[in-house]
Amino acid sequence: MRSKSMISLVIILMAVFTLIGMAGIDLPVPQQIASENGMKILLLEDHSLPIVSFKIIIDGAGTAFEPAGIEGISDFAAELVLKGNAKMTAEQISEELDFMGAELRIISNSEYVSISGYTLKEYLPKVIEILSDSLLNPSFSQGEIENERFKRLENLKSIKDQASRALMPYMKKAYFGSHPMANLAMGNEESLKKMTPEELKSYFSKYYRPDLASIAVVGDITKEELEKEFNKGLMNWKNPGTEKPVYKMPAFPEIKGKKLLLIDKPDATQSYFMISSPGFNKSDPIAPEAEVVQTLFGGRFTSWLNTELRIKRGLTYGARSRMDSWKDDGVISIYSYTANKNIQQMLDIVFDLLNKTATTGFEAKEVESARNYILGQFPPTLQRNSAKASTLLELEYYNLGKNYYSTLLDNVSKAETTKVNKAAVKILPSNDYVLVVIGKAEEIKPLLAKYGEWETKKVSDSGF
Repeated sequence: MRSKSMISLVIILMAVFTLIGMAGIDLPVPQQIASENGMKILLLEDHSLPIVSFKIIIDGAGTAFEPAGIEGISDFAAELVLKGNAKMTAEQISEELDFMGAELRIISNSEYVSISGYTLKEYLPKVIEILSDSLLNPSFSQGEIENERFKRLENLKSIKDQASRALMPYMKKAYFGSHPMANLAMGNEESLKKMTPEELKSYFSKYYRPDLASIAVVGDITKEELEKEFNKGLMNWKNPGTEKPVYKMPAFPEIKGKKLLLIDKPDATQSYFMISSPGFNKSDPIAPEAEVVQTLFGGRFTSWLNTELRIKRGLTYGARSRMDSWKDDGVISIYSYTANKNIQQMLDIVFDLLNKTATTGFEAKEVESARNYILGQFPPTLQRNSAKASTLLELEYYNLGKNYYSTLLDNVSKAETTKVNKAAVKILPSNDYVLVVIGKAEEIKPLLAKYGEWETKKVSDSGF
């Protein structure tokens, strides 16, 4: 009896601590610093450790807004930004950052380019100097361009040798078709070979502008100190003198019926699959229930997918689902792999599980378990300054509001089983989806025939 009381007390305390954590999950309102060049500057002071983290996003510089016919130029140009400037070579930048124990990273996403960094406070002036010189006067040297071109062409070959890495590129092309969201950060062989230094420099000059940039700084620095450092460099970053562009994503393609694509990889002993269907945008009110659906169906080790495919049957080492959301729309995907001979059995199970969500749905105890899992997993993700900087920019960029996360978690905690099951029917693949399978066609094509008519490509064909 005493042990049961103790267990009940622990459960009550966990619930209380979870609610307290939810109440304090939102970040403090950051200070906003004015800039003459139009760059949005957010500052969140945290003097607990002598560390400063920051993140910049440049709207419209992502892969989905690339000029037609130059696929991959966004990520190619981004990689070159920190590969030498008017004052330092790529090697000198790398050595200087290593000496300081600091980091600068730049990545091209679909909607924007992001630059992130962290450093001890004492080295912040030097890090900001390197960043400023790289944004104001990148060298785009012929040598670095050719080195990067060679690496990217070799990477394309490497990706096709590994079905696990090739699966997403094939899906992006199959799902989005001619839509700019189909653009791959890695580019394609044709565009990489013909891309010129002039095109790269022109792209950088047009798309990297401070009035499209936002920066969030979190750490051991005051407003006055930050303004002093920025005034030395970043505030000299000028706009090109043209009207500020507004980048708007075209409507995502409408997925109607089944689209089946088989990629023949003759040396494959395993088959990889991905099913994708329409999702929802970042601000869609379905998000709380969708988080529960994602957790239960394929978002954790004990999900329906992983339980049936790995734990019970040993068909794979992992099966998952994912939700990708952007400003205007999103995509839901399910993916795994197995031995060629088992691909039909695996897909049958996946479609049976999808049918189960549409007919019987999740049980109340499962929904409760998922709610608790989400609430328990989320708070630690905002402990680091780098995560706080990313979150501040995400809230700003997607216009989600400062209380977004506490509201989201509060709604997750209240998510009702009926609403969760309605969300599952709405967002999980049913009749309208794209299915891509990579494997040895000679062996698996007869096994896949039951699902419909397949378009077949060879992995050796150009592109994805």
